[in-house]
Amino acid sequence: MPKKKTMIYLTEQQRWQLKLHAQEKGESMAGLIRSAVDEFLARERPTVGYEVIAGIGEAEPDDISERVDEVLDEIAAREDVHGEKEKPVK
Repeated sequence: MPKKKTMIYLTEQQRWQLKLHAQEKGESMAGLIRSAVDEFLARERPTVGYEVIAGIGEAEPDDISERVDEVLDEIAAREDVHGEKEKPVK
């Protein structure tokens, strides 16, 4: 997935610890930050891909504006935290 440049402000201690950790792991500071953000988002809010949100248009046109939260919840329930569709139970 393409990346967008984003500026964040860290304390001197956060930056120092992150830099040391990145060197120990042989990774970039940016890569560690992206991993931490992914972990946070997976815990706090399951991922819903853009293509899933686009499926909202399949609802009744006069109904969707009144049910948008319900429809998003239904879509999110069909997705796991990594944005993959759940496998149907046989």
